[in-house]
Amino acid sequence: MLPRLLCEDLCSLNPAEDRLAFSVVWKLDTEGRVFDEWFGRTVIRSCTKLAYEHAQRIIENPDSEPGEEDLPPIDGGWSRKDIAERVLVLHKMAQCMRQRRTDDGALRLDQPKLCFQLDGPKGAPTGFYTYNQQDSNRLIEEFMLLANMAVAARILRSYPQLSVLRRHTPPQEGPLADAARLLKGVGLEIDVETSGTVHDSLQAMAAAWQAELPPQEAIARMAVVVNLLSRPMNPAEYFCSGVLTEAAQYRHYALSVPLYTHFTSPIRRYPDVLVHRLLAAALQYEPLEQLPPIIVQRLCVRCNEKKLSARLCSEACSLLFLAHMVDLCGPIRQPAIVMGVLDKSFDVFIPEMAISRRVYIDKLEVESVEFTKQTGVPRLKLTWRATDTEPSIDQIIELFTPVTVSLEATDMPLKFSTVALRPGAAVEGEGAALRPVERRCVPTAELDEA
Repeated sequence: MLPRLLCEDLCSLNPAEDRLAFSVVWKLDTEGRVFDEWFGRTVIRSCTKLAYEHAQRIIENPDSEPGEEDLPPIDGGWSRKDIAERVLVLHKMAQCMRQRRTDDGALRLDQPKLCFQLDGPKGAPTGFYTYNQQDSNRLIEEFMLLANMAVAARILRSYPQLSVLRRHTPPQEGPLADAARLLKGVGLEIDVETSGTVHDSLQAMAAAWQAELPPQEAIARMAVVVNLLSRPMNPAEYFCSGVLTEAAQYRHYALSVPLYTHFTSPIRRYPDVLVHRLLAAALQYEPLEQLPPIIVQRLCVRCNEKKLSARLCSEACSLLFLAHMVDLCGPIRQPAIVMGVLDKSFDVFIPEMAISRRVYIDKLEVESVEFTKQTGVPRLKLTWRATDTEPSIDQIIELFTPVTVSLEATDMPLKFSTVALRPGAAVEGEGAALRPVERRCVPTAELDEA
């Protein structure tokens, strides 16, 4: 959003350099409970700049002091031991804070995301990976959420009619109930009464599958369930406090908190800039332009539109890059799991790529198709044609059925189709799966999007 000089230098907390900041400072106990809070403009001089991988290594090895190769250079007389001790203290706090949030009904429907390794000069994709949240990501997320909630309360106290806040309305009841009925049809109980009951149901389901199933199958099934439950969810949105008549309308469903805003990323989000202006005025650093609430709301609507456009653009770019790789590498075979069934097609989730794709029956080498729907659960019976080496074979396609799919280039430039292979088709060998490159931690930009 801002010029590179600002984003990568002047507004970046580079070690051993004074940087101007707008800070929320707390006094906390060892479990992350706040007993004192201060807002203000500060000068920060950090001693090092950890990547998520550095912090994750410390968290995973709490009894070992990091070696010189494990951390970047450290300034200001601090030692690697000092850094590790502080990361572990913050990690313990974050765990307690996260547990309290989930106990209060917070819901997080985390889904892995497809990313690409790009060729430097040309920017062409050369490999892919998926990322999931790790403990180092969750550590940062908890303190981001705490700051955003604290700032929301502070600006609303000073500007009850002009505050830029972020709310998340409850999901659409009909589609959410439909998803729950579909899952119940395959023996899975999901209580969709509140965000907290959904979270508890998912936790119980994950624990049961981890005990009963191979790890990869358990992960794939959870991804399908999370995807099904995410579809009825409404997107969170920015709004001006002065256009809503009741405080209950401010509530954030997924976080299960009464007030929330975005404060922590002014470099890349314009609403955060608006919030910084409000906080600066609330602290009497500078005057606030007194716009009518309806004008502030128009800004919020515009920000919502741009945020949606950015997400759709990102998803389209991912598919474009993937199509380019399919075109370069030939057919790519991947294991997949069924996540939806229709009369002439079915949807699959490909765990290694974190994408869902539709498979059309008329593109398959089948001689007959039978569609049924019993107790609300759709099911396909496919009869695959005999080949020179294989007899005709029946296959049942329903929720959670494991399948092997082939991603294949089409006649249209930078488009690809997804074709299911007959049961028993190997992932390895000709048209083998394209292996992902090393997985990485999720970047900060993905953490505070609630």
